[in-house]
Amino acid sequence: MKMKTTFITNSSSSTFIIAWPYIINSEDDVLKFISKKYAKTVYQDATNPIPKNDADVLQKIFKEVKTGNIANLSHHKIMNEICERERIERGDLFNNTIWYHQAYRCLDIKTRKIAYKQSREFLEGVPDGSYIYILRYSDEDGEYFSGMEHGNIFASLPHIRVNNH
Repeated sequence: MKMKTTFITNSSSSTFIIAWPYIINSEDDVLKFISKKYAKTVYQDATNPIPKNDADVLQKIFKEVKTGNIANLSHHKIMNEICERERIERGDLFNNTIWYHQAYRCLDIKTRKIAYKQSREFLEGVPDGSYIYILRYSDEDGEYFSGMEHGNIFASLPHIRVNNH
């Protein structure tokens, strides 16, 4: 048997949905909101801006939010609710295809509702004339990108961080 004795990481990634007050055309446009350390990377990654008034902008934001881990949504709680309602044990839930699928349908419905609400509320708070950028960063790409993912570099802009752990 082999054992790893060095540092072990549980890599993660995050998607950032950021409202920028204008189209990013230069690194200087980014420097107004992001530190010099990360400005060049954000500038290079900031492609395909979506105008706030784009007909599909809410759907595009929703698509990103619903794929992440939704805060305050417990898989265990949903499964326990089904077990209580059906008067079954937790192990029985996984042995019965109908109950198992019902649990995941319920989870999907709740996830969609929460993701849609978060997406809509975010978009309502974005000033008119803004552009939405969707950027992804992962800590598995090293310390620099870990700082981008976990460093709250978009704090000065309206944004949503979608946790993809």
